Formats: sequence, structure tokens, C-alpha cells
Amino acid sequence: AELERTAREAVQGLLDSNERTVGTSVEIDHLAGTTVGFEVKCSARVLGYENGEIRFQVEASDGIDRLARGYHRRQVVDALRLRKRIERKASQRPN
Repeated sequence: AELERTAREAVQGLLDSNERTVGTSVEIDHLAGTTVGFEVKCSARVLGYENGEIRFQVEASDGIDRLARGYHRRQVVDALRLRKRIERKASQRPN
């Protein structure tokens, strides 16, 4: 979740005011563990953009070991259309 958030935040300032991104794919290799008290830093690097899809390389490290590394994809979407879709689905929620 932190790697996805890092990717989202990396491009948020580049989007139009009516745009958001939604995660569509995550492929992460867990490489090492860490322990309480270590600060984990996440990074996201844009690898490419095509047809509204942004591809990232993501990584997490605790300053000693690389904890995770992989790839993440996000799709640029219209925020209003997304909100309307979510509201429509929420209204259909069974009791």
C-alpha cells in the first residue's frame, strides 16, 4: 500500500485538476524484512506513459536492505466520472 501511495503522490501534481489515478496492477518482490524502529523509505520512478497508463518502478528500503522492488501501473481517470461511478455502485449496496 505504501508503494502504491508513493507512486500516486509522485504524479498527482502533474495531473489536471479534474484528473486522478487509480491503481491497476502491482508486481512486487519481497526481498528482506525489517524491524520496529527502522524508517522505511519508498520511491517510485516513472518508466513510461501511454494511453493514460503510467508505469512505475517502485522500491522500499530501510537504509540497510532493499526490502521490496517491483512494478506498478496506474490509470489516469476523470475524477467526476469516477466519483459518479462509485456513488452509483454504493447506492446498489445490499442491506
